[in-house]
Amino acid sequence: MDVTAVTITLHPLAEEYLFKHYQVLRRIFSDVLGHLETDYISIALIDKYSQLIFLSSKPSIEQNLIDKKLWSLDGSYHPNFIYQDQPNTWTNLNCIESENSLYHYKQGITGLKTGFSMATNFGEYRAVF
Repeated sequence: MDVTAVTITLHPLAEEYLFKHYQVLRRIFSDVLGHLETDYISIALIDKYSQLIFLSSKPSIEQNLIDKKLWSLDGSYHPNFIYQDQPNTWTNLNCIESENSLYHYKQGITGLKTGFSMATNFGEYRAVF
């Protein structure tokens, strides 16, 4: 696949869906977080139209990225990363001009010390965990 021809966009309902099923997702993610002994998990789904939607244990993180227009600068959602199968750290995925802002909203105010992303196929979607 020529990833240079792919442009990832937000699904029209991406922002609305962040909190739409918050209580149910919170319960599910709480169980997963407990088993994995981790503080945060997010699943970004990219459909066949290259539209992105998030499911998150802390939807305020993604909300900030959307509100501040930082999600498109996050290397975790860049086609070069999404369409390969190698995990990478958030530090390596952040572009230089957005590094401080992304760090602030993904790790600084949340207290997360480090993070990594990995992309894979998930049914008819491409998923970034």
